[in-house]
Amino acid sequence: MKNNNSLNYSSNENEDLDIQKIIDFYIRNKFNITASVIIFFLISIVFSLFQPKVWKGEFEIVLDKVENKLKKDIKLISPLLSDKIGDESNLNTQVGILESSSVLMPIFEYVKNEKFKKDINYDYTFTDWKETYLDISLKEKTSILQISYKDEIKEIIIPVLNKMTKEYQKYSGKNKNRNTQLAKKYLQEQIDLYKIKSLNSLKEAQEFAIEQDLETYEIGMGGSILNSARSSDNNTQNSIQTNSFLIPNTGIEGLRVSASTRIRNINIILEKIKNPDIEFSIVDLSYSIPSLSKDSDLIEKLDSLDNLIVDLQNKYTDKDPTLSRVIKKRDLLAKLIEGKAIDYLKAEIVAQKSILEASKKPKEVLIKYKELIRLASRDEFTLINLENEFRKINLEEARIEDPWELISKPTLQLKPVSPKKSIYGLFGIISGLLLSSTIIFSKEKYYGIIYDIDYLESSLKTKVLEKIDLKNENFKNYSKEILINEILDFNSVKKYDVIKLGKITKNEVDDFINLLSNKNGLTLSIQNSLIKDEIDPPLIILTKLGSFTTKELNSLKNRIKLTKKVIKGIILI
Repeated sequence: MKNNNSLNYSSNENEDLDIQKIIDFYIRNKFNITASVIIFFLISIVFSLFQPKVWKGEFEIVLDKVENKLKKDIKLISPLLSDKIGDESNLNTQVGILESSSVLMPIFEYVKNEKFKKDINYDYTFTDWKETYLDISLKEKTSILQISYKDEIKEIIIPVLNKMTKEYQKYSGKNKNRNTQLAKKYLQEQIDLYKIKSLNSLKEAQEFAIEQDLETYEIGMGGSILNSARSSDNNTQNSIQTNSFLIPNTGIEGLRVSASTRIRNINIILEKIKNPDIEFSIVDLSYSIPSLSKDSDLIEKLDSLDNLIVDLQNKYTDKDPTLSRVIKKRDLLAKLIEGKAIDYLKAEIVAQKSILEASKKPKEVLIKYKELIRLASRDEFTLINLENEFRKINLEEARIEDPWELISKPTLQLKPVSPKKSIYGLFGIISGLLLSSTIIFSKEKYYGIIYDIDYLESSLKTKVLEKIDLKNENFKNYSKEILINEILDFNSVKKYDVIKLGKITKNEVDDFINLLSNKNGLTLSIQNSLIKDEIDPPLIILTKLGSFTTKELNSLKNRIKLTKKVIKGIILI
């Protein structure tokens, strides 16, 4: 039996979460709980009046991204240097720096000094101070930084915020200067290095050219092979800049190709001159031969004779002596110029063949020479680029940048942010509600006071017949007539024994007897003990929820079981 009762009670405890039971719990204890809530609410409000007031100020500032043109240039120069500078363009990284001790420590020291001046024992660490009094955050999807500061001393809030604005604006310029100095230091080191490298690589190429007799041959209108090669390499700097280190031809290779082409062209011109079937102009020929153009007097005389012949042909016939004499003179001059042209062209062939012969160096010599020229060109080009970038950074350093922009000045809120009476009041209400509910619930459990109808019915293995409001004579489930005639079956049973469970007053018992007794003779007999008589009428248990305990219920249940009384049901009042 004991185990069974324990299981039933445990089952009932699992049902304590039932919403209706919770509602019933608060309804029946509404006065006690309400009184506790009011008391705690008043205590919280009074307590808030004695708390120190906390004031709050705030401002907003726009963070500019650090990744400007300077850093982009540095990345092009050296990714390694860019890594040293760091990616501070990330706004979250900047916020982390701005709320660190490296920036805010002077502010913290100022606050400590002000506290000490007012004889306030201030033992906060920097971390405690930042987490307690300072709030720094980015406005969502913007680069606007929101800063708020709160303190019990109203007078220091605006000075603290002003100092923060100055520190932040100072940091915005300091960070740029740091990156600039790093870049200048790096570039200066590289410039010094490449000055030596460029000089050495050029010297090596020059010495190799002298050793291989590459500077002793004059080319065309003048200039050495090395000089021509350098000129050729200067035209390839753009390809070097784009990481194409292969130079199409050195100067020597270009000279050899140029000489071969020139010889071939001269031979074509000689064939035309010697071929009587091909008509050509001596004047046009002179323009294609630079050496022949030096004899400008002959060309001018030939041109004058041609013009004179045209004029005479308009006046005289072809047999005229004067015209014949001028034509003969013109032919002789043309023969003279033609001969000179042939001599000039042959001399040019000889010159070009000598250049061609001079440029025929061993393949290994040319390859090495080409490599030396390429290295010298690349070192020189790198040095020029470094010097240009150094000048750019100097200009960037001289450029004045505006500090981060304040979009709202430091302002102090008109009302203190703490203590908030509403929060204290709400805390008092919640505390009073939880504490009183816990105490009352624990008391009910401790004393075993029963308010659960299901547990009552399951323990006595019977049902609640009716709930009656004796004061107002109200029946909850049925009417009085239905209860007497149908539920209590007055026609068959004329008498019931009534036994009280819990604290039921004499007046309540009398009211109950008077209410259910009728003129037809229904008898309700109040029994203090369960003694059987000859008639042994059915038993009605009269009780009200909360007036009895588990111990009293178990005692009655055992008595009924031992006396084997028949229970008709339970009536609650």
